[in-house]
Amino acid sequence: MCWSRRLPPGNPVTVEYSMEARGGKTLLRVTQCGFSSGSEWDEEYFGSTNYGWGFMLFNLREYLERHAGVARLVAWPRVQAEMAREIIYEKLAGTNGIFAEGSLGKLSEGATHSLRASTGELWSGRVAFIMPPRGFCVTVESLNDALAWFTIEGAGGTFGAQLWLSTYGVPQERVRQLDMQWNAQMQKILAR
Repeated sequence: MCWSRRLPPGNPVTVEYSMEARGGKTLLRVTQCGFSSGSEWDEEYFGSTNYGWGFMLFNLREYLERHAGVARLVAWPRVQAEMAREIIYEKLAGTNGIFAEGSLGKLSEGATHSLRASTGELWSGRVAFIMPPRGFCVTVESLNDALAWFTIEGAGGTFGAQLWLSTYGVPQERVRQLDMQWNAQMQKILAR
């Protein structure tokens, strides 16, 4: 996992990877076990893990198919908020959210997009997925086909809004600027 989790004592989590050649391609199988029972495991751990692995495996495929051999740099601004996930999502995805122009509600998985970010940049590319109220992921052509994954993680009324911006071939200083810029922007949006 790329974010920290408080796991109850006595419940070790195991992740197993296997690869298999199949018809000139490689099949990667990821199995995670060690989940307990109870409603907090359903949403907080299992739901988040399932959603997170979906992005991580998509990110891996994008890397292998589009950026193989190019170093990845990640901007990862995170803002804590004590409000419901649905409210955070609405603030980020709605009017005066992270996009100044365009509407996330009109986008669909696999479609192309052209959105003016609230930071001023034009983001064009394709929509990887939209999963309200948890998050969404789009490609950003102007950042060398970076992946911009906005996600809302947490439970019990305290959530973290995160932008996981995976860039390839983008200068490190630019990635640092994006991290600071988006951290400030998300704090501003969620303070409204």
